[in-house]
Amino acid sequence: MYFTRFPKISYNQQSVTNVLARVKLQDALKSNITVFLPYTVAEGERPSDIAAFYYDDPFYDWLVLLSNEVIDPYFEWPLTTFEFNEFIKKKYGSLATAQSQIKHYKHNSKELTITNDTYTLMSSGHGNYSAVYAYDYENELNENRRVVQLLDKSYKDVALRDLKRVLNGG
Repeated sequence: MYFTRFPKISYNQQSVTNVLARVKLQDALKSNITVFLPYTVAEGERPSDIAAFYYDDPFYDWLVLLSNEVIDPYFEWPLTTFEFNEFIKKKYGSLATAQSQIKHYKHNSKELTITNDTYTLMSSGHGNYSAVYAYDYENELNENRRVVQLLDKSYKDVALRDLKRVLNGG
């Protein structure tokens, strides 16, 4: 359904769907935080599950993604535990490697991170920094993706109207 509304373009003398067309929420809506509700994505929950639950229609999954500026739902959506472990193994070789590989160092009281090289070159202040391991770093990124914003359902028709307007060429 989502791609059926995308505009057509001419490519190699054929009419094709312009999958590069992008839609964004109106700036007025985006800047008004009261129209968004915080939501925590459960293990294995997909955008269509959230859309079915909140908007009563799984086809509003695009609105869940759009509200959170997710362009690639495969890499910008929280991974399940199994998916996360497979990602770690592919990226680092094994879970053990990721759990033992230092990604960077984080200051214990300030929002400051430094590279391994900087940490090694420091002559003092080592006690102010803690190692951040690759597994923990990747896990924190994944867990941060669990907190999403849902556009209040009373605005879903506004978003749908804007989607149709943009994808139909104005």
